[in-house]
Amino acid sequence: MEIKYPKVTVKRLEEDGNDRAIIWRVTGAMRRAGVSIESIKEYIQEAESGDYSHLIKTTKSYINVE
Repeated sequence: MEIKYPKVTVKRLEEDGNDRAIIWRVTGAMRRAGVSIESIKEYIQEAESGDYSHLIKTTKSYINVE
């Protein structure tokens, strides 16, 4: 799987257990890395379009997760 923004990294998503907290952390990391607001909105829309597993899968397709 190719990551859209390989220079953006966050640590351990599953520990959060809260979808809002994950999206907040990921979008913050994306902003700090200079990702466009349009791309961040695209991520949020895709991440919110399914269940928690979908959120994790989508996040891992957009950024690096350690």
